[in-house]
Amino acid sequence: MCKQSFVIFFLALLSCSPPVKKNIASDIQSKTPSYMQKTYVESVEIDANYSGTGEIKFIVYGQLPSPAYKLDIVDVAVEEKNVFLTPYAYYQQKTSTLQVLIPFQTSVIVKLDSPGEYKIHLIGRASTLQKNFTYN
Repeated sequence: MCKQSFVIFFLALLSCSPPVKKNIASDIQSKTPSYMQKTYVESVEIDANYSGTGEIKFIVYGQLPSPAYKLDIVDVAVEEKNVFLTPYAYYQQKTSTLQVLIPFQTSVIVKLDSPGEYKIHLIGRASTLQKNFTYN
């Protein structure tokens, strides 16, 4: 009888426990709509053939999570001597596909204020790549 009372008490205690809070920190930090998601990133290169005044052209390589994603934009932010590139893809919700990584290549032109040593941060879904470069 004592064991049954303990089990009933324990089950009642579990049913009265407060609900588990969701971790919404990532949702608050993200300013992008829910249908836009970061892509997987592999590398970034400087296009040596590009000759824009005060600009540099980066070529970004990565992978989309599945064929249901379409590359949309590369968000660019320049803060002092740091260049932040974040490729985003649009998720097509009404598409049924297999989970297969799809390679992509895109380019983005970034305006820089002055020559010097810079660090590029390629921000992706699973990792952030960093690379130093010199802008002349």
